[in-house]
Amino acid sequence: MSQVNETTASVVTEFFIVGFPGLQSKYYSLIGALLFIIYIAVITGNSLIVILFVIERRLHKPMYVIMLSLSLSDIGFCTVALPKVISRYWFNDGYIGFYVCLFQRQLIHYFGTLNSLIMMTMALDRYLAICYPLLTIITIYYVPRFVVLTTSNIPNAQMNSSQRIGLVMFYSLLPPVVNPFIYCIRIK
Repeated sequence: MSQVNETTASVVTEFFIVGFPGLQSKYYSLIGALLFIIYIAVITGNSLIVILFVIERRLHKPMYVIMLSLSLSDIGFCTVALPKVISRYWFNDGYIGFYVCLFQRQLIHYFGTLNSLIMMTMALDRYLAICYPLLTIITIYYVPRFVVLTTSNIPNAQMNSSQRIGLVMFYSLLPPVVNPFIYCIRIK
């Protein structure tokens, strides 16, 4: 008793974007216009943030760099997701190629994950700034000292004992000398 193993394969070349199932066709132009207004608002608002960051030098601080990254990520996400959906409702162009659909899916997931990562970074930055305000200062002063002390354990790092003692003394004496100036500048 022999069985014939016949497989049928179908090749998918394009997909059709359904959008909102059950939506009457008389509302297509209204939905297309609403999505277009949302797209223009997102692009305009985030572009304004990018332009302000470039123009204003006072905004070149870590928190604003995070806001800039979030704005660029939002621009990317909306540019990947909305134009094809808008064209589906305005021009009745709901077909999208197979590989284009896969690429668009990957970009949507990429920008969505990037948005989550940037917001997590913002939350972590605010948490550290509120709960551990001196952590930045400690990191700036003691991480270089740690590196100097551990260079003997790094395979290709060559530093003799007098250089190491000099750098340790530099990092031990510099922070107490610089701290009063830093606080005087911050108070003004």
